[in-house]
Amino acid sequence: MVSPPHGFGTDMDLDELLARQTIHDVEMRYLRGMDRQDWEAVRSCYHPNAIHDHGSWRGTIEDFIEHETGVYARFTVNTHLGANELIEVDGDEARCELYSVCWHRMAPTSDSPAADLIAGMRYFDVLQRREGQWRIADRKVVLDWQRTDPIGSAC
Repeated sequence: MVSPPHGFGTDMDLDELLARQTIHDVEMRYLRGMDRQDWEAVRSCYHPNAIHDHGSWRGTIEDFIEHETGVYARFTVNTHLGANELIEVDGDEARCELYSVCWHRMAPTSDSPAADLIAGMRYFDVLQRREGQWRIADRKVVLDWQRTDPIGSAC
């Protein structure tokens, strides 16, 4: 018989369950904040000195929000779905891997018709509990795939 990895199984205590639920809420609030372009909600998911590595660039959470505000200006609808979440808690630090598929409806421009940008990615997070608050301290995003689909006239 194979024993479950740390964090899974009967040895989990109430503190760890509460930490895992709180971390899950941070991850979901991030996705919702991105969908709604609620940058304060996104900011609330990170510690002030957090680093966000988006693959093509790396910077602070403030750099990330400034960058994404510009990118999202061309989107009319955003939907992020999170799945396959794995959270491992070790005291006041945790690691979380979260799969995400996101859809962005791009508005038409004079150069291109409306289209959907669809991407699959994984977030690799280090979260820390500081002053009782679980937040992301370091995030690495890995883009697994993406495609752009044209929008028909019925959409």
